[in-house]
Formats: sequence, structure tokens, C-alpha cells
Amino acid sequence: MPHSQDKTITQIAVLLSRYGFELNGVPIPRLIKDWLGNYSVYWIRLGIIEALFQGRYKVISIERILMLWQRRGKVTYHFSYDFERLITEKLIIEDWTDTLRETDSFRQKYL
Repeated sequence: MPHSQDKTITQIAVLLSRYGFELNGVPIPRLIKDWLGNYSVYWIRLGIIEALFQGRYKVISIERILMLWQRRGKVTYHFSYDFERLITEKLIIEDWTDTLRETDSFRQKYL
């Protein structure tokens, strides 16, 4: 898997954790693995940011956004670059370090 995809997977995990998405008891690595079976890693990241923009903090909301985009055959988000930057800028280095360790473990187990 290319380095940029690894970084994006890590960012997905951090976003889900940091912003307290309701996961319905499903571990983050499991969610990511399931989503990667159906969607681009980049779509998943954008879907999480779109859910944040809409104020929807449930995994089901992200999944509905991704399914809608898949039906349309394209990503259609409503947030601005400034919103995206604000959301991703708030990710603390410690979060990245801890999640990177978890992501390495995730890759070894699931990918």
C-alpha cells in the first residue's frame, strides 16, 4: 500500500477517534477494513469530513454519505477547504503517533 494511503488510513482512524463518532461497538480498524472493501480511502476521509460538516457524528451517517456518493458515481461534498483544514489541523501529533502504532497493527492483521 502506498505511503499516502497509509497516511490517509491513519488520518481516518484519528478523525473517528478524535471527534467521538458513535461507533456502535465496532472497533475502528474493523470499520476501516469494511469500508476499504467498498470505497476509496480518499472517499472515506472526505465522507468523515462531510459528516462532521453536517454535524452528524455517527458511523451510520458516514456510511450513508458514502453510499450516496457511490450511487451517484462521484463525491459531492459541501464543506470548504478552510473547513477541511480546520478539522484536520486540530489533529494533535500524539494522536497521530498512537494511531500510527494502531494502524501498523491493523495493517498486519487485516490488509
